[in-house]
Amino acid sequence: MSFINLIFETVIKMSWGAVFVIPVVLLCRLLLRRNARIFSYALWGIVALRLTIPVMLPSEYGLFGVVSTAERYVADSLLYVDTGSAEEGVLSGAELSAAGAQTGGVSLNGTQSTVAEQSREGADTDAAQTDSAVYRLLRNLWLLGAVLFPVYGAAVYVFLRRRLRFATKWDGIVYESGEIRSPFVFGIVRPRIYLPCGLTEGQRECILRHERQHIRRRDYLVKLFAYALLSVYWFHPLVWTAYILMERDMEMSCDEKALSGQTGEEREAYAALLLSFAGEKWHPLQPLSFGEGDVSRRIRRILNYRRPGFWRLLSALLLVLLAAAFCLTDAANSGGGDGMENETENPAALLLYESRNPYVGDVPANGRLMGAIEQIYGDLSVYGTATTQLLTAAEPYTYILHFELSGQSAKDREEQTKLLDDDMWRRAVLFLALTDNCGEVRWDYSVSGELITHYISVRDAEENLSISDLKAYGGSAEKVAELLKKLEQM
Repeated sequence: MSFINLIFETVIKMSWGAVFVIPVVLLCRLLLRRNARIFSYALWGIVALRLTIPVMLPSEYGLFGVVSTAERYVADSLLYVDTGSAEEGVLSGAELSAAGAQTGGVSLNGTQSTVAEQSREGADTDAAQTDSAVYRLLRNLWLLGAVLFPVYGAAVYVFLRRRLRFATKWDGIVYESGEIRSPFVFGIVRPRIYLPCGLTEGQRECILRHERQHIRRRDYLVKLFAYALLSVYWFHPLVWTAYILMERDMEMSCDEKALSGQTGEEREAYAALLLSFAGEKWHPLQPLSFGEGDVSRRIRRILNYRRPGFWRLLSALLLVLLAAAFCLTDAANSGGGDGMENETENPAALLLYESRNPYVGDVPANGRLMGAIEQIYGDLSVYGTATTQLLTAAEPYTYILHFELSGQSAKDREEQTKLLDDDMWRRAVLFLALTDNCGEVRWDYSVSGELITHYISVRDAEENLSISDLKAYGGSAEKVAELLKKLEQM
């Protein structure tokens, strides 16, 4: 798999987490609407961390303990690549295992192939399977947006820099310019405050309290980081919502800090000053500067805001901490006890869990998984050679093994089939549990000139094992260990 494909698939999977986290943050923000806006501003850090860090600490009570199954199914279905209606390749059971271990997969190209050939072609096979026309289109569209956003940000930076080149220094990092109508902070390493000309001493001091708060909190770096995340997740409407509301909370929290301890008249004067800046066009996609956007809401907030008491501030802090604990943890093992202990105590379950496969169209991943299953249940070559086939034109997506039995006599082959059917049933259940979008496994063979076909679907496995969700047993090594025990008892 190419590096770009890996990044694209990681972004898609992580973006699904935002579908759950951002609504939780929006709900918390609604509950905090009468509290200090700094808490609402802090909530967006939870979203930023969720979109940045792919692995979180496990928690039984976290948000993703509730939605991990849905997240896995939807995210993987977005990445699933249709490989066509039927693709075949002939390999022995031993070669299936060796290919999974040595090349990461099995070549299903309609011809017999040796392990050495697969070793040379493994990377090409992987890329071919994941590089369908639809996949390439989605990946290239995402890549185009991810490139254009930084280019646009750089163009805005150059434009503003040229516009401010004749600004005059007023004091320290404060500059005045006749080319602007509203104040803002501009820069990264050495941010500066730019003010429009013609402000009175009182107006200047009022505005500087706000802009210096931006610099004191390093908001210029926060804004740049938020824009970088937007560049990566530009296709996600909820990320756009988070970006816009984060900017709004950033500005309002600075307003509250700037007006801390000010009288009602001073608040009114500040609101009137903001209103005078309202004529300046402001675009939210300016990653390296701050402006006086969303003036009407800010004015209402300024005139109506009253500093909350101690207990309200404490409750807001607790809500932010609870939201962080709820959203910044991944699903823990749900089988009870210490999950890590159970994983290390059962190396077979850990091996299978590490070989799990998001989608059956990933041929190398199929090879790895079949190789792992063979390490537990033995080599399929004892029954003969196996031809693999995928049916992915429509659901249920099906993985098929065509066996050519090695028994010499009809009696030998009949005895082989009894062992094979019992053996394949267990292997099929594991393959279904550990391959997220695989809906059915089939195997067939010829006995006395008659083709005999067996199949097992997810629903069949659930009914036979008396469980409600087979796919959940691929969610952790501990759950895989439970499934292995159930299979041993059948």
